[in-house]
Amino acid sequence: MRHLIPISGKDSLATALFMSAHEPREYEFFYNDNGAELPETYAWLKSIEEKKGWNIHRVGSDLHQIIKDNKFLPSGQRRFCTRQSKIEPMKKWIGKDEVTIYYGLRADEPERVGFKGAEKNIHARYPLRENNLKLSGVWSIVAASGMLPPSFEWVALRDKVLTNYPEPERGYDNFTPWQRHIIFSGRTRPNCYFCFYQRQYEYIWLYDTHPDLFKEACRLEDETGGEGYTWRDGYRLSELVDKRNAIIDRRVQEIGKLIFDKKQGLLFGDSGDNELGLTSCGLLCGK
Repeated sequence: MRHLIPISGKDSLATALFMSAHEPREYEFFYNDNGAELPETYAWLKSIEEKKGWNIHRVGSDLHQIIKDNKFLPSGQRRFCTRQSKIEPMKKWIGKDEVTIYYGLRADEPERVGFKGAEKNIHARYPLRENNLKLSGVWSIVAASGMLPPSFEWVALRDKVLTNYPEPERGYDNFTPWQRHIIFSGRTRPNCYFCFYQRQYEYIWLYDTHPDLFKEACRLEDETGGEGYTWRDGYRLSELVDKRNAIIDRRVQEIGKLIFDKKQGLLFGDSGDNELGLTSCGLLCGK
């Protein structure tokens, strides 16, 4: 029996740390790498390997080539990206071996399931659920390890929020350490840099922070999507650039509402389990 733990975000890392401490055995850690990940994610994985002495296997296929071969962009209706670049390479890596995969699904998200497919040799376990660990527990484990996932801080957003919500109205002391870690983030998950599930402000963060990757996402859209198909319905990525300031202002307002709601929530026993509006395309992507 092989024991596998995928690592792609805070929940899966918390699972790896928890299992290593409570059920020590020879685990194989892996990351579903499709070549479209952000530099911050690769740096984070490297830091985990250095701090823990783990070897995190890179398992995946080049998504750029897959998109080229398919001749159209992935979307919510045609999500070949995760299947072809992550799931199928993972199944090939596992082969016919008997394996248990420990998925990072929490007790506060009972509707989600881990990949199992029709393969009878793949068995799933959910240690976070088994131990009633929720979002705040996950953040506590990861924060205590000193291996918080990338914050993807967005300088333009941070500066505008601090200008629009000066002391004493900010109330940032009311936030948990992990909420402060992501409140100025330009992304909600370390998905692919061109992921179609991203919100407009996440694409603008990419434009600000990694202009080369934004340019590549536009190129893929132009060359593969053509005139009639884009990453997001109704507009091209290049059109967002002219709306940059308005998009940032809208995100500032969302964070302002979050600040207000958090202050109000403290009066009514808010648990603090708030992921600040996450977007994700699947269990193996930024989970």
